[in-house]
Amino acid sequence: MSTPSQRGHIAWAVQSAKVGDGTFVAGDYDTKWQRHRAESVNLGVNDFYDVLPQEVGGTLFANSSYKNGAFVAGGARIYSRLQSSIGHLLYGAAGYATAATAASGAGRNTRFMVKKEDETLMPWMALRKYTPAAQAASGLTEYFIDCKVNMLTINVPAMGPTMMEFAVIGRKPINAQDESATGSSYESGAGLAHSCKGEIELDAFDGQAGDVLGTTGGRFTSAQIMIANNISQPDQQMVIGSYHPDDLVPLSRSVQIRMIYKWTDAKLYKKLYYNGGTDWSPIVGNSKVRIKTASVDKISVTETNPYSMEFVAPDVDWTMAPPQLAGNNLLFTEFTGIVKGGNLNSATWWIDLFNTTDYTSAGILSTP
Repeated sequence: MSTPSQRGHIAWAVQSAKVGDGTFVAGDYDTKWQRHRAESVNLGVNDFYDVLPQEVGGTLFANSSYKNGAFVAGGARIYSRLQSSIGHLLYGAAGYATAATAASGAGRNTRFMVKKEDETLMPWMALRKYTPAAQAASGLTEYFIDCKVNMLTINVPAMGPTMMEFAVIGRKPINAQDESATGSSYESGAGLAHSCKGEIELDAFDGQAGDVLGTTGGRFTSAQIMIANNISQPDQQMVIGSYHPDDLVPLSRSVQIRMIYKWTDAKLYKKLYYNGGTDWSPIVGNSKVRIKTASVDKISVTETNPYSMEFVAPDVDWTMAPPQLAGNNLLFTEFTGIVKGGNLNSATWWIDLFNTTDYTSAGILSTP
């Protein structure tokens, strides 16, 4: 019989500490799992598998193969619902969170960011994946332990819901031959972040004297925020006496922004390449950027604001691809930014999530 994938599911949870050589007790996470609908899930076990080299005394064919160990890799693609569970994922990617005063009503604003005093700080995460079978009793639940988020991409289209793709690297997989569906309820479409409720602001290029984008701030048909945590590779962390990596730490961190600019005139292009003059300029264009998406409706009848998610980076270097002319087509060009580390006394980037969730009880607003 064939098996539809829709009966599968994925969930994640913030671990209070690294499990390491200890025992993972799934029941301890029954109230912690954050379930979220997904368009696709490619999370699974990765083996260190190899074939023994040819030896004298053998044949022309392989004689033996072996495994050196295993780790976890992969992730999922999700439509961003902003009610609650997404905050746990943002925390995993950023590593630190702080509460901010809400604008009005019952809403809460939580800021997720890299902790400037410790840029290596990242929480350990657990993930759970259920793979269905034609017969329900034959389905498979896998737990992926001691994981860290090594990639989170936020995609804002010209129209439609915002989408996220995330990937993790983890130490250890285990499985249970049953379906576990404990944890949070699936969130409704009311919290979907829509691009039509979005905003993009580039402080140095619009709204100022001599602006190059005009009072409207320019027109962009898509925006992509790529948060990359370069986690140490599993094979670097293998130690004698264990089949699983000993530790996982970020070796570098970066954020890249990619936006497609709907060409109006050459002002922005000339600013970036010629710095307003006639000769090519070595000066790199720099600005603060703010990218926001929000839900269509307000959170509730008593809340004056919608669910929202806002990315801000105060120090971004920009470059623009040369415009490509093509018959029977509009003119677009790619606008790319690199978020700089800047001053260690200030935040490099942050994401403000506005919803009604108090993340204190989940241990997110305290140091992991």
